[in-house]
Amino acid sequence: QIMLICQFKMLYRDPMVGSTSDNRRALKGERTQAKLLEIAIAQFADDGYGGTSVSDIARAAGLTPAAVYAYFPSKEALFDAAVEQDVAILLEQAASSIANAERPGLSTFVGLLGALPAHPLAGRIIREGTPDQLRLITGSAFIAEMTASVAEFLRRRQADGRLAAEHDPDVLAVGIEMMVMSLFMARVRTGLEPDPSRIAGVVALFDAAIGGRPAIDERPPPPVHQQPPG
Repeated sequence: QIMLICQFKMLYRDPMVGSTSDNRRALKGERTQAKLLEIAIAQFADDGYGGTSVSDIARAAGLTPAAVYAYFPSKEALFDAAVEQDVAILLEQAASSIANAERPGLSTFVGLLGALPAHPLAGRIIREGTPDQLRLITGSAFIAEMTASVAEFLRRRQADGRLAAEHDPDVLAVGIEMMVMSLFMARVRTGLEPDPSRIAGVVALFDAAIGGRPAIDERPPPPVHQQPPG
């Protein structure tokens, strides 16, 4: 009789019970993965790829190395995920910091530099990273949207007679993108503090590229960067 009751409960158990339990496990797994990435970002930033082990990260998270491998199949996979997350958040913060910017392109350069100190792993990748790692920034949706925003801004300037009709806005926008990324990479890799005269020169160069300093009513909408899920 007891066996029959148990079988009955197994057949007719409330499906919500199992669903709630599964949801809790999934939520715990997401929290653990987020914690591992947070620790990995900090340790890879401080000690680099070669100076950081999965055991170090597991110890800091209060887990065994085997538990870490349940979320990331290898040290390389964990490193790649940490880099991608730190870069994604950097770009998102840079995008939010340039809302209603007066100068498109130049504001992106300033926004990236302003957000970078809070992302030491992204900074380390910019200084030491491989071409594939650098493409997480140069090939990101954020940069593509910035370039498209600049091109649209230049088209409006042409329509208003502020930019010569002989210039192709899309070509100019790509050139401005290259200026932004070249200045950003050079600034981060050299670590040199810019002097006022050079800052003024950079501003003048950007203004010349867009046909003169923009008026307040010309401020373009900022690029919108969406953080990848997970």
